[in-house]
Amino acid sequence: MESLNKKYSEGIILSKNNVIPTHIKYNNVLVVGDAGSGKSRNVIEPNILQMSSSYVISDTNGNYYKKYSKLLKENGYKIRVLDFYNFDDTISNLYNPFKYLTDNDSIESLVDCLFAWQNSKQKKHEDTFFEICEQLLFSACIHYLIEFCTKENKINFAGLRDLISSLAEYENDTDEKSIGEKLFETLPTDSITYIIYEKFRKSVGKCFKGRTISAIIRLNIFTIPKVASLTNTDNVELDKLGDEKTALFIITAPSSNTYSFLSAILYSQIFETLKNTVMTRKKQLAVPVKCMMDEFANVCFIPDLAVKLMIMKKYNISCVIVVQSLEQLMTVYDNGQEIADCCKTHIFLGSNESKTLEYFTDKVKQSQTNTKSGFIFKIKFKRDKVLNELRFLPSDECIVFMPDQKPIKDKKYNLEHHPNYKKINSI
Repeated sequence: MESLNKKYSEGIILSKNNVIPTHIKYNNVLVVGDAGSGKSRNVIEPNILQMSSSYVISDTNGNYYKKYSKLLKENGYKIRVLDFYNFDDTISNLYNPFKYLTDNDSIESLVDCLFAWQNSKQKKHEDTFFEICEQLLFSACIHYLIEFCTKENKINFAGLRDLISSLAEYENDTDEKSIGEKLFETLPTDSITYIIYEKFRKSVGKCFKGRTISAIIRLNIFTIPKVASLTNTDNVELDKLGDEKTALFIITAPSSNTYSFLSAILYSQIFETLKNTVMTRKKQLAVPVKCMMDEFANVCFIPDLAVKLMIMKKYNISCVIVVQSLEQLMTVYDNGQEIADCCKTHIFLGSNESKTLEYFTDKVKQSQTNTKSGFIFKIKFKRDKVLNELRFLPSDECIVFMPDQKPIKDKKYNLEHHPNYKKINSI
């Protein structure tokens, strides 16, 4: 491998001469660069060619799947695909999030993802009173399906919509209570399902039917046959990602975020499921899992992402987060800078966006007094000069920021120089 020490050949490629070795646990990476700066070709693709771990790949239009799935399969990878764009059942696996609900926290995380999906694009992260009430209803109904439903084919999103719909359905004109209300009233009063349902009922009072109908509308997307079909059952096996080398391609739309909530739920459940696997077995994953999150700000909104990034390093899971700018990240996440800071390694590929330039200028300044080795600027730190050097970075160069080192200016990694590159078209 060009200019890379052989003993680090399985690490995360950052640039021509820089790699994160496999033994480094603080390996979340933030990649920032304008359109056309090489985020995919110089970072994502070389690291797929490493074939050193399991991969979860955000794949706009399915381009990575088309280019790399055969090569990975030829080299012993299990290939998994979730097509959240075309819902092509000839290539897509099936994904039922309800299969991975193990406790109250996992249920609340699912509910958070559903509401975050509808609010994030409007920068509306503060829940209204009625949204909180609807979250209680969702939580109660999901708990019911997990705790009391005996029909396996109903424990999914379609079944959730049917259950909530029953709260607005009546057997005849004289009924004072709906079918669903009668169902919930038969439950043990000390069950978590009944307790949460009662909180919802008492909170909404006379608005009970209105909030129920609103909740039904939120789930209308699951009346679309192709969506219901993909999410009714499960064969994607998230819990096995760390057992043997697997590549999971998450195919998403290039511009629409209609189904982005599925990606958000998926990523949240990958983190949680693999964490639980490690804790249950009391040993690390046999195969590390790397999430290659290309076009990150356009793919999904993951609640509590900063917390997830901080703890996943304990479980042999890492993320390569790719965005065009800090502004783009902060448009979707109120705590975008905190998320950036949770990635200990950064690759700056070039940008003219002001917040991005200010952020990396500050990182250069911090490195002047808090690092041990490395180099980039021979001049004494002067803010305007650093800003200009970042702004006018040559197109074939990048700047790598690693813990306890000064920023390093280097050439971007050339995909065609990877020893596995020639294998792409030979299969």
